[in-house]
Amino acid sequence: MNNFIFLLHACAITLITIIATKLGKQFIVSTIAIFGILANLFVLKQIDLFGLQVTSSDVFVVGISLGLNLIQEKFDKKTAQETVWISFWGLLSYTILSQFQIWYQPNALDCANKHFLELLNLAPRLTIASLISYLISQTIDVNLYAYIKVRLANQLSFLRNYLSIAISQLADTIIFSIIGLYGLNYNLLHIILFSYLIKLLAITVSVLTMTSLKKIIKI
Repeated sequence: MNNFIFLLHACAITLITIIATKLGKQFIVSTIAIFGILANLFVLKQIDLFGLQVTSSDVFVVGISLGLNLIQEKFDKKTAQETVWISFWGLLSYTILSQFQIWYQPNALDCANKHFLELLNLAPRLTIASLISYLISQTIDVNLYAYIKVRLANQLSFLRNYLSIAISQLADTIIFSIIGLYGLNYNLLHIILFSYLIKLLAITVSVLTMTSLKKIIKI
């Protein structure tokens, strides 16, 4: 069941990204910022996917890179670079402000605080790893896509998107794993390999969906 939901999830995020791009700059920028926050929140949820143990947030991260590439196609590289910083600011603000919610002392009627504590009580090392890997990988994506776009013909949209997202997400996976998990009782090579395999699948589904939908939804 998870496998089907994963594929449906990837298609839904791609559709939302395309529609947001068509609606205008403010829509796609805000959508990318929302994806960043959701990725940071749902990284805590562990699932089994195609026989691998992974988090449920990878599709959001792929959606961010896809959105940044669409921004470059419709607007320009400068707008994509600004979007990286805007979404990073949104993620940083969420990270800081969410802590106030768990500092409040609940009253006798509250039944949600224990759940908020589990969701929002940050592990500093993982939080720092997430913020750093996000900023670096999305910056890589913006610059790499611009570089590839100059050297590949316009009709190779699928290849441009796939290459830039695949490379930037490899960087994201490696950076997060090393900063967040190095020295702990984890097999880093296995974590990097399994996480990246799932991301590659998400990238494939998302880019194929985008290529098909762009013929129907003109942006």
